Amino acid sequence: MGGVFWIDSQLLPDIQWAEGDPQLPPPRERFIDLRRTAGVRVWAGVAKDFTRVVFQFHHAATDGIGAIQFIGDLLACYGLLTCENPRLAPELSPLQHNGLLHRGQPWEPEHRPRRPLHRLATWIWKLAQVIPTDLAARRVVSESPRNKDSPPASDAASLFVTRILSPEQVLSIKAAADSRGCMSNDLYTLAMFHALEQWNRSCGRTTGHEAYRVGLPVTLRTPRHEESPAANIVSYMFLTRRGSELNDQRQMLRHIHETSHSVLMTSDSGLVCWAMALMQRIPGLIRLTSCSPVRFCTTMLANVGDIRRHFRSRFSLDKGRCVAGNVILEYLLGAAPIRPGTWLGLSLGIYAKKLFINLNCAPLRYSSEDSNRLADLFVSSLLDLAQTASQADSSHAAERASDTNN
Repeated sequence: MGGVFWIDSQLLPDIQWAEGDPQLPPPRERFIDLRRTAGVRVWAGVAKDFTRVVFQFHHAATDGIGAIQFIGDLLACYGLLTCENPRLAPELSPLQHNGLLHRGQPWEPEHRPRRPLHRLATWIWKLAQVIPTDLAARRVVSESPRNKDSPPASDAASLFVTRILSPEQVLSIKAAADSRGCMSNDLYTLAMFHALEQWNRSCGRTTGHEAYRVGLPVTLRTPRHEESPAANIVSYMFLTRRGSELNDQRQMLRHIHETSHSVLMTSDSGLVCWAMALMQRIPGLIRLTSCSPVRFCTTMLANVGDIRRHFRSRFSLDKGRCVAGNVILEYLLGAAPIRPGTWLGLSLGIYAKKLFINLNCAPLRYSSEDSNRLADLFVSSLLDLAQTASQADSSHAAERASDTNN
């Protein structure tokens, strides 16, 4: 037959219900094998006043935005079944299953870049010039030896740690980005670089020569994907900087902003997806690459932006929160996946004007204390960047006032 084709797996998602907290499996049992199970698993915990539902998606099935769309549609269906007032019922948007045929296209035919193979080779050559460092593991001295196959002293059922910034803090970050002529995501990325460097330094690393690489997912969605079911329609770009370059914030922000803008405004954003399609022509190459110990980046940083904007369905709102029948969506948290060598994934999203920061550390390598410390480092770096910009603006305003008075 040759090539890629679809088959009906006949596998239904695994859904497990429990009273209280969802009963999650231990870290070593959290991997989805698509040969045996569906691409999504669900755990639900029912308490007296709320229900917590945990979804796990295989990245081959959908990306972060697709996962949000899937959950939004499911929530809307529930709302239609439980809503007593038709005027407040969610509105489902149509789906076009044929849209899945276009999910692997790295760019629109009319936007295909010139000499893509040359551009891909140049891009790979630049990445290969620098081997990114990993996130250091803290050396903890314990009185009793721990089994090397067991996770660090942490809650084995925990998924990731979350920090929530207030609407006022979100506005201050946006104002700081505007004052520097960049985007909020540029500040998130710079804060990530600073957090990585501070962490490695605290672990005894000589960070000046270490190169940190942050991977940023880039959606390839176009208007033809608007009514497509949830799917993986994502590519990546990578930003690399050495520890000795991180102190110059102005230069760092310029590099992050210009590189991101260049990738997003050109067809280069589809190069990774196009390279994957080329690799599929060689049997076993993708599997070999995914299993290799090569480290592609130090961390992944996924910013989905305003979560409600990714919902295809429309909801009534209560203080910015989606109302679906007899429930209110208090929050929607999600974490970027990790792979061996890239031990950290950070995801951000805004919901009800709050910024939700979710940090996913490899649970077999880092304790919950480590994860919380890393999360605090990132938040501290981000708020320091916003405060520095605010102080600079106040200083410039005072200088202008002084000049006017003189």
